[in-house]
Amino acid sequence: MPFRVRNLVSALALAVSALLPTANGASAATISITDLTDGNPIVTAVGLSNVISTPGAESLSFSGDFFSSAFRCIGCFDDYNFNFNEPASAGGGLSDTLAVRFRGLNSSLNNGNNMHVDLFFLSDVEGGPPLVPLTNEGGDVSLFTLTETAGPLDLTDNSANFLTLTVQSDLDIAAVPEPSSLLLLGAGLAVGAGRLRKRKASA
Repeated sequence: MPFRVRNLVSALALAVSALLPTANGASAATISITDLTDGNPIVTAVGLSNVISTPGAESLSFSGDFFSSAFRCIGCFDDYNFNFNEPASAGGGLSDTLAVRFRGLNSSLNNGNNMHVDLFFLSDVEGGPPLVPLTNEGGDVSLFTLTETAGPLDLTDNSANFLTLTVQSDLDIAAVPEPSSLLLLGAGLAVGAGRLRKRKASA
């Protein structure tokens, strides 16, 4: 290949690569939601811009822009609903819900970001009305039902891998008495029973 042509090809390749997002950018966006105590859920977002986060009492509204290699088309919507149940040991009832919508953006108009995300997280309130489970809304929404665990749940594969998405909620599992507490309880019952027998004998 002539020297000038080779230089021209190299220059074009560099120009194109400069316009394309890097592979590292594909996995840079992450959203983590934690709701481990009564009150406002906490969201941690990395790799997103134009972020709007509005926490409330056991609820969270969040939106932001990001880049994703899983981008499909400008203006396209992808909706995902999640219902989180407590484990059977805690009653197995509905504990949290999460609604997520991804929308394609024109990256040239959004600083290289080609995706927008809106999500709404809602947790049950102790003593309050039960949560209403989310549905697939006639088949237009991808619906998932998951069981909560002690650690965070990774929803990335269930949301088309647009970004890394995790949720961790508290588990309403009744505390199990420690062996030492059970031993003290047993000793107390034995002493009480002995005193009761003595009273009956003296009577």
